Amino acid sequence: MTTSESETLQQVWYARVQEFRASGLSGPQWCQPRGLKVKQLHYWNRKFRTPDATASDTTWVAVNTPAPPESALMVSVGPAIIAVRPGFDPTLLQRLVQVLATC
Repeated sequence: MTTSESETLQQVWYARVQEFRASGLSGPQWCQPRGLKVKQLHYWNRKFRTPDATASDTTWVAVNTPAPPESALMVSVGPAIIAVRPGFDPTLLQRLVQVLATC
């Protein structure tokens, strides 16, 4: 494979990984309709996790919240625990879980 072909392949997979990360789907769910192999997706997803592969524009903000009521659903993503209470914003929860899953 030439350098040009390698760079093109890397650009294609970078775009695919960004699309996958934004989709909220599992690897198999995302790959199946596109005819891609899950192993390839996982390989490229790991490859683009390195600090120098992509620029990070994530900003973390401290939020003080009251203790969750006992009726809250506790969601654990890695070391983080999220209290999901009635009236939660599903889009915010989805984005938060996606960000925590890539850390």
